[in-house]
Amino acid sequence: FSMILQDELDRRQSRLLERRFQQSGLDERKTLTDFDWAFNPKVPRQACFELHTLKFVADSDNALLIGKPGTGKSHVAKAIAYNATLQGMKVRYVESDTVFAGYAVETRADQDRLL
Repeated sequence: FSMILQDELDRRQSRLLERRFQQSGLDERKTLTDFDWAFNPKVPRQACFELHTLKFVADSDNALLIGKPGTGKSHVAKAIAYNATLQGMKVRYVESDTVFAGYAVETRADQDRLL
């Protein structure tokens, strides 16, 4: 009986994690172990792993990854977000250009109403 119960609990946990991943907006299950640290040695490895602990979430802080295109920001952000889903947190991953495009549309709509 305990094996059947454990199997059911494992399946529920698996479905919950999958549902959180689907709702997160992540398109990949990235991890920091997958990151090619040799590709860009200027990426602050220690800071990335510190963010990966999710302590900033527990402290109600924010994290902002800034850098030139192609430096690995998205990979690091997706790894942190994916880890958060694995830790039972609800996550919403959105690329900054998508967010800013939404603001631009809202601003134009507001301007059109004023005219």
